[in-house]
Order: sequence, then structure tokens, then C-alpha cells
Amino acid sequence: MHNDQLKSLVNERVAEGRQGLSFVNRSIVYKDAPALFDLLDYENDDIFLEPILFQYSHLSDELQNLPQIMFGYLADDQKPELLTVLTNKKGTAYIPKFGHIYTDAANTKITLNWDRDQKRFVGLRDSGYQLLRTVSAQYRDGFEIYQDEIVELNHYFGIDHSREDLGVAAQYKLHEDEMDQSFRVIKSIYPEFHQVLNDALKSFYLFKTKTNRSFATIQSMGISYLNVEDENGLIFFLEDIIHQSAHNIFYYVLADEDVFSVNPTDPMSLYSSHPNAHGDVYGTFHGLFTLTNITEFLSRCIAQNTFDGLQHLEVQGRISDNMKRFKTALEVFDERKIYTDLGWELYGMLKASYESVYQENHELIASFETSNQPYVFSFKKFLEANPVVAQ
Repeated sequence: MHNDQLKSLVNERVAEGRQGLSFVNRSIVYKDAPALFDLLDYENDDIFLEPILFQYSHLSDELQNLPQIMFGYLADDQKPELLTVLTNKKGTAYIPKFGHIYTDAANTKITLNWDRDQKRFVGLRDSGYQLLRTVSAQYRDGFEIYQDEIVELNHYFGIDHSREDLGVAAQYKLHEDEMDQSFRVIKSIYPEFHQVLNDALKSFYLFKTKTNRSFATIQSMGISYLNVEDENGLIFFLEDIIHQSAHNIFYYVLADEDVFSVNPTDPMSLYSSHPNAHGDVYGTFHGLFTLTNITEFLSRCIAQNTFDGLQHLEVQGRISDNMKRFKTALEVFDERKIYTDLGWELYGMLKASYESVYQENHELIASFETSNQPYVFSFKKFLEANPVVAQ
């Protein structure tokens, strides 16, 4: 983050948020499953910041299975010999911190047999079904990349566990290289963001659907959901990883609910007459933080000549488009009455970041036509609107 004051605030708030939210989740596990709680490492915050555990704390239905959520965090000799899980339409179940289980039992609850001596699942208790294989959780740069669909997350996509294929397995295999490259570039170009990301993010869920954009949600904090097309390249992944991961960081920053003097669920249009005052106060304010980090990263890529050719041109197009969006968002939120003193100070830091990046890139930003851009940046449309630069 360009502003040292913003960097310090974010680091401090993330640390405080981790402590507070992990305590809340500890209390939930203790209340709902005290015997299971006693087997967990109480001092390990990461256990109680598991994204599926956040979801368990927000939702209550048959998909939320606490023993399944915590199984991977138990020592091998403490794992129960029987574990009931729910499978999806392909007979697959996911166990956090452990991996994916493949069976021939589709859309049903099954009970797995755990062998403590062999330290693995050895079959199913249910007659008529077979355990086909287990695939260990895969990590890139410390972040888990989910390898297949997770039935517990399907409700975010408006589907039940027996219908649409989200293409998770295919996108994981297709884009492993881009994810690896993205982590290396972010760590090199934007190390302070990468550092705080390790405290706020656990995993990535790559999917492909026409009904959802990429997103993050407070209900499963710690997951960045990326909607990807087969042809998406490195620059797309860099921006989208920073975008969705910044949401996860900002959930921690705003966890104490001491930034706004108004109800954060109120429509922003109640407090701003700007024609682009859409959405609620909390959700749209997030956009200022995501844009702060996206534009800072893109600006550094340009200054350091990180890319060349079409990739460099795409970075330029993206910063031009994002800075125009950033300017509009700042205008919408330039309303002192919605903030506490801390919130107004935070707004000032985000505005200062915009001004710094604009000063460094103002000629480039103005030189490109981006009015034809949809919500998700299209390099194809950028080239259509700026045909000269592509020659």
C-alpha cells in the first residue's frame, strides 16, 4: 500500500480482527461440540478462521457438518474412526485441511472409516458404495486451491447440490500455471499486500458459470471465488486475485463496525445524490479498498516494466479503466456525515492513494477510451475502442 499510514492501519486491524473473530468461532465450536473442541489446538487461530467454519457460524442447514469441518485440523491419532459427510452429484465430498473424497455414492450422506494406524480412510461403512480415492489438499504459496466442487458452497450459485456443474475441477487443472505465476508476481511487485494476504486469506475457488461474477463473501471469509473463462490469462488473474482478496482483507478491517456513523446496510443513495450511488454503504465502500490495491499494483507493474507487448498494454488499459471507476467511487463517498472520525480518516487514506497513483499515471489514464467497458474488464473491447495502440 502506497500510504504507510494505510498500511499500518490495515495490518493492525487485520491482526485485531483475526483475534476477535477466531474467539467468536472458538466459542461456537465449544458450545456446539465441546468434546470435539477439546481435541483441537486452542491456541491456533488458523483453525478457527477456517472459511467453512465461518459459513457454519452464519448458516444452519444439513450441509453444515461441524465434525467434517474440523476433521482435517485434528491430529491423526485424534481423528474419529467414523466420519459422516455429504457428497455431491459426482459422489465427491470435501474435508477442510484434508482434501477431496471420491466415492460412487452421489448426493447422499455416507460414513467414512478412518484407520488411525494407516492414517487414511480405508472404506465406507455404508454397504453398496465404494471409496474410490482421496486427493490431498493442494497449496500454492500457502493458499489452498480447491480441486473440485464443494457441495457446502453451492448455495452461493443459486443451485442445489444435484444440478449445475461449476467446472471447478476443469478450471483448477487449466489454470494452475496462471495461479502460480500470479502469486510470484504479487509477492515481488506488491510484497506488503502479499504479506497481509497471508493473514486474511485461506483459499481460492475457481469456477465457470454465466450466472455469477467473481466474488467474496463474509459468510465464508477467507475464500476468493474467481469466475474464470478458459482463455483468461495472467493479467486477468492478477487483477482478480487482488480484487477478491482485498475484500477478504477488508472484512477484517471493518470487523469492529466503528467506521460508519450510519447503518452500513442503508442504501448509499440515502446519503449521496451522486447518480452512481448504488448499493448499500458497507458493500460499496469495499470498492474503494479493492480499487486502492488494484490500481497501486497496476501502477507498480507499469513503473517497473514488469510486462511487455500485449500484456503491458492490458495492464495500461486496466489501470485507465480502474482509475476512472475509482474517481467516481470517491465522489460518491465524499460524504462526511456517514463516517465516524476513524472512518473519515480511512476515507482520506484511500483518497490519498488515488491521488498518488493518478499523479504518476494521469497522462496514460486520459489517453485511453474505456467507456465501452463492461463491469468485468474486456481486453477485446479495449482494443476495439483503442485500435491505434494495438498496431
